[in-house]
Amino acid sequence: MKTIEILGEKAEYYLSHVCRTIDKSQLYLPAPDTVDKVWIESDRNIRTLGSLQWILAHGRLAGTGYVSILPVDQGIEHSAGASFAPNPAYFDPENIVKLAIEGGCNGVASTFGILGSVARKYAHKIPFVVKLNHNELLTYPNSYDQVMFGTVKEAWNMGAVAVGATIYFGSEQSRRQIIERYNEGLKGCDVQVLDHFGDDHSSSGHLYLVRLLGEDVEYRNAVIERMAERGIACNVHYKPLPMMTAYKNLGFDIVDYPNAYNQYHNEITLPLHTSLTNEDVEYVISNFVDIIADLKK
Repeated sequence: MKTIEILGEKAEYYLSHVCRTIDKSQLYLPAPDTVDKVWIESDRNIRTLGSLQWILAHGRLAGTGYVSILPVDQGIEHSAGASFAPNPAYFDPENIVKLAIEGGCNGVASTFGILGSVARKYAHKIPFVVKLNHNELLTYPNSYDQVMFGTVKEAWNMGAVAVGATIYFGSEQSRRQIIERYNEGLKGCDVQVLDHFGDDHSSSGHLYLVRLLGEDVEYRNAVIERMAERGIACNVHYKPLPMMTAYKNLGFDIVDYPNAYNQYHNEITLPLHTSLTNEDVEYVISNFVDIIADLKK
């Protein structure tokens, strides 16, 4: 009755709505066998399935398919004093975990430092979800630049079943962060990348150019086609003017511009924009590395 009272004259509209687009029989509702019905046929590895099952099988909602996780990360990231001043007991990381256990939560989500400090005592008693990054708060005005405090492997080693991260969509720093991850991910590949940042220079981060060393146009085009098949759009942004029809008609010939052609024939650009998520970037890297290795066989 309270819900109807709050919704007022719109109560009937909201509470009696029936979707005519997607039949409810097509929906997977929370259930005790969620992992078996939804995830078992996916490409998630066995450890991941085990972690999902432990979360779903823990706490007072165990076996229902529903999940209740106590998240205490933003308060620490943005100022513990502001968040915990009314409840100073929760400056102690152990009390955060004990609260989640007492509340019968399926898990507890907090920062690397908080959960790491009590992992040996509690990681086997309640599922841990570890926050890997924070916003950098030392600059003013704030730059929304993430700082990584640990890795997925380190979180796994401390007993976590899942990790989380804040993504700063559209941040002025996001292009640099993507470039840095590309640079790291392509180490060891037979490629040359543009040097975007240094002590005396800084790129706008508009494009991520990769040169496929020792390869030709056919190889470059094959990489672009293979990437497209996996849903990744790559480009060749710099086509020499003498290769364009209008300039050819004026008598220009690319043969007279070997340096321009050499800069073009094995160059490719990877996606680089502020809507890319961390998962997107990892997907691009893994597929690009896989494709160029496969084409060299």
